Amino acid sequence: MSDADNSTNTDTSDNEGSHGDLGEKAAVFVSGVVLFISTLLVLYQLWKYYRHMIYKQAQIALMVLFLMPMLIGWTALAVISTMEKQKTLEFCLNMYKSIGLIAFMYYIDRMMGWIKEGDENKYSKKERQECLMRIKKAKCIYFCVKPSPLTTPKEADSYITKTYIGVLQLSVVLFLIGVGELIVYFLFHDVWVYKGPTHYSLAYLAMIAKFCSSCFALSYLFNFSHFAHHIPELERLGITTKFYIIKLSMMFTEIQPLLILILVELGVISSDNKYTVDEMTTYTNSLLLCSEMIVVGFLQLLIFPVEDFTLSPEARKPLKEV
Repeated sequence: MSDADNSTNTDTSDNEGSHGDLGEKAAVFVSGVVLFISTLLVLYQLWKYYRHMIYKQAQIALMVLFLMPMLIGWTALAVISTMEKQKTLEFCLNMYKSIGLIAFMYYIDRMMGWIKEGDENKYSKKERQECLMRIKKAKCIYFCVKPSPLTTPKEADSYITKTYIGVLQLSVVLFLIGVGELIVYFLFHDVWVYKGPTHYSLAYLAMIAKFCSSCFALSYLFNFSHFAHHIPELERLGITTKFYIIKLSMMFTEIQPLLILILVELGVISSDNKYTVDEMTTYTNSLLLCSEMIVVGFLQLLIFPVEDFTLSPEARKPLKEV
């Protein structure tokens, strides 16, 4: 091969490399702009809730939940910028997701026990028990927590406890897996074990375990939100619709990487051997998450209006009960 041919090939490779770098920089810039808009939406909603603080316990729980698009999005952008998983950030994000589910359940719990004493908005365990006992039977989908009617305060409390346990197990699973991943990462970061078959097998097992635990927690939370939706005082709040928004956000982060991994393995998503399968999966998933979080931000703004708290619990009761 002549020097001219070698020079041409070198120039072509350089051009392809520069185009690739330009594409990556453009992706980071666009993702940053999208996340900036998403962050503004989140901050605006937090400001509205803070300005109209009517029922503090329930509203603070939702304010914790509203941080989801911002935290997930900026973590994904950090991954895109560095082209590698940030294990510490990923661990914190997984813990936040479990806290977010707990916050949503806590919000429903507080809304069921919401009473008004004079000008004060308070939580009453007795009111929550009565709310749960008003429904003859909870319609169960997936795993039934309590398919039979709740007829006594003890049964109502037991139902809540089991649901909390079903959701809290996700926090335990994410914590244990996260700690394990951090230990492996810091101890074997430059060792062949970390990048070899053993690492990938453990990574896949961890991904599957987190996915199963998330589905289990979401099924409990779905049953609970579906049950709460049929309580007269909560019917107008659209609890089930709110749950779907939360589920959508969570499933983006759990199912999407698995689907992308399959597409990369099948060659549907390829990079001309420039990147590994793990890098392509991480990059593509993070890029999509940045775009999806602005949608979640808009949906949160629409589905969780602060006006939900302007109608007192007594006003939300059916006429025959007031």
